[in-house]
Amino acid sequence: TTIKGDITSQVTDNHQIKAGVQFRLTELDMTRRSSYLGAIDPRKQYNVEIWNIKPTEFGVYLSDRMEYAGLVINLGARLDRWDPKAKELDNFIAPYITDSTYIDGTKVLDRIPVRGRDADPQLFFSPRIGVSHPISDEAAMYFSYSRNAQTQPFSRIFHNYNDFGSISWPTVPKISQAPIRSTNYELGVQWEFMPRKFGLNFTAYLRDIENYNPISLVVVPRSGPRGVLYSVVSSYGYADSRGVEVSLQALRQTYFDFVTFMGRVNYTYSYIKASSLAGLSAAQITWFSTAAG
Repeated sequence: TTIKGDITSQVTDNHQIKAGVQFRLTELDMTRRSSYLGAIDPRKQYNVEIWNIKPTEFGVYLSDRMEYAGLVINLGARLDRWDPKAKELDNFIAPYITDSTYIDGTKVLDRIPVRGRDADPQLFFSPRIGVSHPISDEAAMYFSYSRNAQTQPFSRIFHNYNDFGSISWPTVPKISQAPIRSTNYELGVQWEFMPRKFGLNFTAYLRDIENYNPISLVVVPRSGPRGVLYSVVSSYGYADSRGVEVSLQALRQTYFDFVTFMGRVNYTYSYIKASSLAGLSAAQITWFSTAAG
């Protein structure tokens, strides 16, 4: 469910103000029965995962389009608040207890997550600026900078929320994972090399992306009916995305009063490089052991 409102006002000849607000309620309803090889209790034929979570998102934005002779500036900012409306694990080193529970009327031994405190809401501030100015009667140059943020995918955050899935190597995601953040730069030129007939656009961009990949920290538990290994998953990593786009555009033209011609041809080259954590140095610890208590 999304509720939003926007307002635009030309407050002066040089300033156009835009503002808006948005509220979004997402309902996630999970009912799943999964079968795995092996079980903590042989009478347990399958794992049951049932939960209902309703995360909320609230955002406000404000922007000002400033127009002067030979110069256009777009300046704006957005503030978002995301609340997962879910419980965080009390202790990631001991995330569950082994206790009796009932499944379809049968009392079995099961691993039960220990969740206590509410996961912390997160605030995202996203500024942006864009500048455009002519360099001749037929050409203009523009550049922009922005800082954006978005939550991690729900499938990564709420995976196995109240069930540890595989008996041999369950996954324990952290609810309050750092969001995916990107810093974006863009530079472009527009040129009508044949006025009112043909134009050429060139754009180059660069994006620095934080928390792009998940990271799994493997925990070796104490002996006893506590499973073998489990992975604590959080956000991590860096990505670099960059590219160029060249566009040749034929503006709308009419010949012989009945033939209309227009079109566009684009060429795009882009690539992305992402970091990874190999855990091969002492500073990159990816294994933790509680075997000694």
